[in-house]
Amino acid sequence: MQDDKHYKFSDLKAARKAKKWQEAIEILKPVKEEIVPNLIEVAQMSEQEKQQENARKEEKNKQKRDGPERASKISEEILKSKYFYLYRKMATEEANKIFDKWEKTKGHKEQKALTEVTADNKGRKWLATTPEHSKSFSNENVDQETKQVVLKITLDSQKYNKLLESCLPAYETDSYRNIYKDKVLIHQEELAKSEIANTKNESELNKIFPEKENYCAGFSDKNIKQLDNAIKEMEIMK
Repeated sequence: MQDDKHYKFSDLKAARKAKKWQEAIEILKPVKEEIVPNLIEVAQMSEQEKQQENARKEEKNKQKRDGPERASKISEEILKSKYFYLYRKMATEEANKIFDKWEKTKGHKEQKALTEVTADNKGRKWLATTPEHSKSFSNENVDQETKQVVLKITLDSQKYNKLLESCLPAYETDSYRNIYKDKVLIHQEELAKSEIANTKNESELNKIFPEKENYCAGFSDKNIKQLDNAIKEMEIMK
């Protein structure tokens, strides 16, 4: 018999052929020790995924029953302040990298920080106006086991508003066309409920800002550089 924890199929075959059943059982013991816990873990993961899927379905059904629900509003205190805030959930490693970049370049003619943010598959870098969205958001590009934090970005309100005024279309499927490549895209995913969350046309966009609602903003490589130069402070929230 081998002392090694792992067995060889050739040993098992030989034991069976010789009808040495006790030896065959001993050879198979590591299988029980290694595979059974893995099977239990897989089953537990499958159950968690099933519960998550059921929760998503229930939320969709609730939205159908309750109808559209507008997003929460940005506070008057923030809107009247000389500072505005954006938030982004990300892996701790990425947050530290961005923060280090900010520390090295803040106060320079060209500040650099958010250029390091991971873009979506269409090159957009998304931030939200509320930390609640960022905390609840599930980032598909980050493994669930990876520790994540929320990055809080303090902006000069005047510079930020100027950027929006010059670069703002509605968020819709064709907003990714070349003519919109350097525009800021807007939607309210996980902020508003039902189909209004996607901000499909200009009339929907025109409700968000007059109503002072929270939103998500997607920046291109070009306007993320403009956003970098509007940063006044940065903080990693635990």
